[in-house]
Amino acid sequence: MLHQNSQKRIYFDDAIYFVTICIKDRFPLFEEKIFCELFIEELRLAKLIKQFQLFGFVVLRDHVHLLIKPSDKYNISKII
Repeated sequence: MLHQNSQKRIYFDDAIYFVTICIKDRFPLFEEKIFCELFIEELRLAKLIKQFQLFGFVVLRDHVHLLIKPSDKYNISKII
């Protein structure tokens, strides 16, 4: 059995990635405003630390969509 991180990943220079992140068991975490605010603040801090461009995002009740472009320093896997 392969370790879950054993899959091959292909990275493209200057790519913009559409990322979907789901809450475990699709729990409606973001129905609470405080969790939306916390996520947005963490996203802002991650953007500064990991040096990626954020083109847009949407926070839905049980998942998040992001449009991001990694920098040369951190690839998409290291950002997420």
